[in-house]
Amino acid sequence: MKKITLALIAISGIAFSSCADVVPADDPTEGGTKLVPLKIVEEDGTIAFTYDAQNRFLEIKEETTNPEDYTLSTFKYEGDKLISLKVDAKSKTSSYVEEYTFTYQANKVTANLKYTANNNTEEYTDELKIDDKGRLINYDFATLSYDSSGNVNKIVNPDEEYLFQYDFRNGVFKNVKTPQWVMVYALDKFYTNSVNNFTKTTFIDQEDGEEIDVNIFYEYNRFNFPSKMTVIDEDAKSYISTIQYNTTFK
Repeated sequence: MKKITLALIAISGIAFSSCADVVPADDPTEGGTKLVPLKIVEEDGTIAFTYDAQNRFLEIKEETTNPEDYTLSTFKYEGDKLISLKVDAKSKTSSYVEEYTFTYQANKVTANLKYTANNNTEEYTDELKIDDKGRLINYDFATLSYDSSGNVNKIVNPDEEYLFQYDFRNGVFKNVKTPQWVMVYALDKFYTNSVNNFTKTTFIDQEDGEEIDVNIFYEYNRFNFPSKMTVIDEDAKSYISTIQYNTTFK
């Protein structure tokens, strides 16, 4: 039950961009290994990833420079399906837990969420519409559309509209096999780098028509995966992050 926000897109550590567009190189393999990110190092913390044998997320841990502040997301699968996700967030001043369970019927995912904060628990149910490629089409208030490559190029809800532009290189999370729909619905991140890498986000306020642009610039490794990203927000402030993968294939 999350609402997509510009702040999450712009400063979450997955907002990136490119200097030039090229056709991606073939994925490097070494003993069957494909590149997946292990850590994103930001100016104020890190995001670390662990995977199962199928390159699906098992854990994502987001930490700030304060060791008491972190968010731990834990994924559980049954066969080829994601059946639960737990998000445990703690800081000096507050904490919350989100516990999701997922059930499936045709192209519909039913998400049951138990949200606990300040000793209070609330429960929600959302119906997610998924296409035949496992991509989220709509849920609750949001409708998504895709470009010909499979990148999210528009998200519309009653209050806001988001437009995305992309490079033509390998997306940071291209080889991650966790369902795309959960990245959008529950995590609010990583989905804009699951095919290619988004290079610009335009936020449009549906009420007053205000537009805000966020631009992203990348440096790439020799396999055309991003190794460094610089986000330039609407105030011309920059945020720099680096990406470490499971191997450098040297």
